[in-house]
Amino acid sequence: IKVTVPYNHKEIYKKTSQGYKELSKTFPSLEYTPMSIKNSIFSLPLTYMGFSGYFNPFTGEAQVNSMIPLHKYPFVSCHEEAHQLGFSAENETNFIGALAAFHNDDIYFQYSGYILSLRYCLNELYVRDESSFKLLFESINPGIKKNFKESSEFWDAYENPLEPLFKKSLDTFLKANNQTGGIESYSYVVALLVNYEKEKGNLEVYLINEGEEEEEYLEIDPRKPIDSLNIGINFKPKGNYNTLKSNISSKRNQLKNLYTTDQEKALTEASNYFYTTMLNDIVPHWYGTPWDFEGHTNIPNEGEVACGYFVSTTLKHFGFNINRYKLAQQAGMNEALTLDQEDNLLVYKDLSYEELKKRIVTDCTDGLYFVGLSNHVGYLLIKDKELYFLHSSYYDNKVMIEDAVDSPCFLSEIYVIANLTNNKELLRKWILNTEIPVVR
Repeated sequence: IKVTVPYNHKEIYKKTSQGYKELSKTFPSLEYTPMSIKNSIFSLPLTYMGFSGYFNPFTGEAQVNSMIPLHKYPFVSCHEEAHQLGFSAENETNFIGALAAFHNDDIYFQYSGYILSLRYCLNELYVRDESSFKLLFESINPGIKKNFKESSEFWDAYENPLEPLFKKSLDTFLKANNQTGGIESYSYVVALLVNYEKEKGNLEVYLINEGEEEEEYLEIDPRKPIDSLNIGINFKPKGNYNTLKSNISSKRNQLKNLYTTDQEKALTEASNYFYTTMLNDIVPHWYGTPWDFEGHTNIPNEGEVACGYFVSTTLKHFGFNINRYKLAQQAGMNEALTLDQEDNLLVYKDLSYEELKKRIVTDCTDGLYFVGLSNHVGYLLIKDKELYFLHSSYYDNKVMIEDAVDSPCFLSEIYVIANLTNNKELLRKWILNTEIPVVR
């Protein structure tokens, strides 16, 4: 049978704080003090628009659509409360809302968190592997399927021609606020959920073979390490990092003098120097530095570093005159626009990896590039028609280099690529120490 939540709306609102209280024991920043959450007086319009709730930025209130099925209510309430804690990105508030529901002592809250998380995971699996989705869906408890059906029938009953327009407006709003995935960013919670469960040691990956009774367990991470000798770059840090930065500064002064007499030669030398020094000297010092969503360390392997700060800090340490904080806080598209002109950017959307790789190696020469993804950034190394991803990984929780084809973090609906190695204007700014304004 389907699950029916036995509480009214006010009772659910009172119970939400218990999950946050328990969650804050592990994550103190998620302590939820009494704030305003209530039924929206616009619940019917919200339903026609296809929205379960919203955060009112003017009053600071969390508003929930009072018409949605009750099994969704605990999760949606926790989601909107996550906005009140200061989180704006929808994947983050989905994740925090789910955690608050998981940590609640009430079994109905836990169920709400798990069934909504399951739905996002199933949607992602369907996109990536429809056959596996079908096998997994068949094994789901019939009661859960009835709750899925209840939710679908609810939204279907209010489907109308204007709903896509409302969702397009929300999509535009989210993109304007640095959520490059737009409305799709809600579903990016899957990566956060998988990484969280993986860290807890709760993630089991298995394959059910049709016609067989036993389950065949698979390796959870079958990726093969990259051989540095095969691709001809260094992975191990060499020497003192501060000395390295000092040497880079001296080299730039030499090239600045050369630039006054032979600009093209200076730019060519700068291109080669950037490529070899970033790959063989600067980045190796950062390999293994722990990832954290809010990490912004300025010292490799001391503290944590988020993906944006890994890029901005290594560029800063090479000597680019750029505000590493402002750059790291931008969406991938704005980071790319900061580093290269819009007409020079390469943008790929909705491609399989095979088609993406084919397009990239056709459009690009060997070199180091910046790449902005739907919800992640890093460096893309193109060498001998192979793609390598250098990034601070939220999946492996560290700075690393890996084959792009094997990287869970490289999966994206959009790829924005900015040339670094052969970007004469960017290298010119480096030689002359010209300030690089951050596009916002």
